[in-house]
Amino acid sequence: MPTTSTVAGRNSSSERAIALRGIPYQFFGLRDGRALVALPAKGTVIACDELGLHIMGTASAFRTTEELIGNFLSQFPMLGPVEDQELLDRVEQLVGAGAFVSWADLAAGRPEVTAESPARVSWVALPTQNRPRELCRALSSYVENARKFGSRYGILITDGSDEQLTRQAVSEAAAYGGPPIRYLGGPEKLQFCEQLARRADVPPNVVQTALFGFRDGSISTGANRNTILLATVGELLITADDDTLCRVACKIDAELPTLAFRGHDDPQVVSLYADRECVLGSRTWEDRDWVAEHERVLGASPFTIMRAFLRTGVMPQLESACPHVLEMLMRGTGRVTVSIGGSAGDSGYQRGSSFLLHPDPLVRRQLISSESEFWRLLHSREIVRESLDYSIAHVPGTTQAMFAGLDNRDILPPFFPSYRNQDGVFGAITGLCVRDACFAHVPIVMQHIPGSFREFDPSGIGRLRVCDWIFAACSLWSPGPVMDSNRRIKSLGWHLEALGALPQAEFCAVMMPPVFTRLAAVIKQIEAVSAEHNYREYWVKEVDVILERFVSSALDPDYLVPSDIDVASVPNRASHLREMIRTYGQLLSSWPELVVAAKELAAAGVRPWRAVEEV
Repeated sequence: MPTTSTVAGRNSSSERAIALRGIPYQFFGLRDGRALVALPAKGTVIACDELGLHIMGTASAFRTTEELIGNFLSQFPMLGPVEDQELLDRVEQLVGAGAFVSWADLAAGRPEVTAESPARVSWVALPTQNRPRELCRALSSYVENARKFGSRYGILITDGSDEQLTRQAVSEAAAYGGPPIRYLGGPEKLQFCEQLARRADVPPNVVQTALFGFRDGSISTGANRNTILLATVGELLITADDDTLCRVACKIDAELPTLAFRGHDDPQVVSLYADRECVLGSRTWEDRDWVAEHERVLGASPFTIMRAFLRTGVMPQLESACPHVLEMLMRGTGRVTVSIGGSAGDSGYQRGSSFLLHPDPLVRRQLISSESEFWRLLHSREIVRESLDYSIAHVPGTTQAMFAGLDNRDILPPFFPSYRNQDGVFGAITGLCVRDACFAHVPIVMQHIPGSFREFDPSGIGRLRVCDWIFAACSLWSPGPVMDSNRRIKSLGWHLEALGALPQAEFCAVMMPPVFTRLAAVIKQIEAVSAEHNYREYWVKEVDVILERFVSSALDPDYLVPSDIDVASVPNRASHLREMIRTYGQLLSSWPELVVAAKELAAAGVRPWRAVEEV
C-alpha cells in the first residue's frame, strides 16, 4: 500500500502545482520605508515596501495564495486591518517580480539543466582491523547479496591488522566465487604511500599518517577509509563496517517510496531495544539490492532526484526544505556526496547519555514506560536507526559511515586518521569544504552485529574526546564564498596547521572559547530536558547525575586533555593533541595533490591492491 504522504501528494497534485513559496532573499531598508531585496537565485534586485517584506518573511513553505494570506494575517495581527484584495494584489506583484516560486515552475526546472543518468557504484569497501572472524562473516554476506542481484561492482578490503589472519579470512570467503575481491593490507599500503608521496611531492610522514593513522595505540578506521578514498578516486563506492551483515529491512513500499527535502534536522528515527534478540525481531529481513537503493540518489543533483520521483507519480515533500536546498533545486546545482543507510543492532554510541539527552523527545519518552525498562534501555546499546523516506539535506545530520555511499568522482576531504567518530568529523568537514554538498538518507536498515558484547563507558560522560577538539578547531574557520572545494580543503588545513603549531598556553587560550561554547550548549540542553514535564522521578534523577558529571568534569584541571588518548601510550597527551591537529592540517592542505597523484596512478594502470587470489 502507498504511504499516506504519497497518497496525499497525488490527490492534491493540482493544488500543490499552483502553491507558492518565497525564494531566498537578502534586504536592507531605505529611509522612505521601502527596502531593496536581493534574490540571489534569480540574480535580480527588487524594491519592496514593508507590507511586501512581511509577506515574503512568512512564505517559507509552499502554500496557495489564500493560505499565504491567512498565514500572514495570523502572524502579523498588529498591523491592523488589511484588505484581502490589497494582500492579493501585493502577492501577485511579488510573484511577477520573481520573489516567489511555484511548485510547477520548480518541477519544470531551468531549460539549461539536463537530467543526469544514474551513476553506478564501482566498489563496496570493507575497512577492517584485527577482526578476521567478523570480516569473514560480513564478506560472505555481501558476496552472497552481490551474486543474487548480479555483481556489477567489486569488493575492496582495506586492512589495518597487525597479523596475517585477515588475509586468510579473505582468501576463504573468496573461494565461493562472486564479485571480484581486492585486498589492500599493510605492505600494499606502504608501497602506495611511497608512490603517492613521490608523485605528489608530499612529505612521506604525512602520507603515512593518512593511511596508517597516528600509531599511538588508537583505532585507525579513518586511515583505512582514507586508503579507500585514494584507491577508488574518480568512482562511486559504498563503505560498510567489517562487523555488519548484508541483511536488509525497509518499512516503506518498495514500489512507492517517498522523497523529502529537508532543512537542518536529522531525518533518522531512533527506536530503543533491550537486547539483540528484540532489535532483530522488530524487522522483517529480506533479500534486497541495497546498492541500488543508494544509487537512486548518490552522485545526483537534488533537481535530478526530484524529477526522477516525479516521473513515477510521487510528489516530493518540500515543506521542510531550507533556503539552501530550495536554491539548489532552482539552479539545478548541488550533488549528493554522501548517502547514509540505517542500522539495526549495536548503536556505535560510546555514551548511554546519548539516548537520555537525544534531541527528539519521542526517543527520550521511550525510556519512561517503567523504571525497570528505563534501566534496561539506558544500558542497552541496541537500537534501530532509520529514515522513513529518501531525505535530502545540505547538512550532514548524523554521519555514520557504518553504511555510507561516497561520490568520490570529485574531491572529498580525508577522514581524521585515528580515534572514534572520525566519520562524524568527515561529515562536518565535507559540509564545510565541498561546495553545494548534499547528504541523503536512504530508507533501508542493515544489521550491525559486533562479535563481542559491548558496554557503555560511564567514565567518558562529560569528558572531551579528540573529535570534540577537531569540531571546535574547525568552528574557528569559515570558507570564502567563492572558494572551490580544493581551496577550501587546503585553507582549512592551513588553519589547523597554524593552530597545532601554537605553544600550549596560547593554544588553550585560542581553543577555550569554542570548547566552552560546545560545553555550554550541552549543559543548556541537559537543563532544558530536565525541566520538561511528564517525566518520571528516576528519569529526572539520572539527568541530574549526568548534568553534575559535565559540571565536575569541566572543573577538573585535566578537562582540556582528551580522555580517549591513552596515557600509557602517550604520556604528554596535551602535546600529542596539538601535534595531531597540526599533522591533520598538513594532510588537508596536501590532500588535493594526493588526489591528483592517485588519479594519475590509476590512469597509468597502477592500482594499489592485489587480487584476492594473490593474497
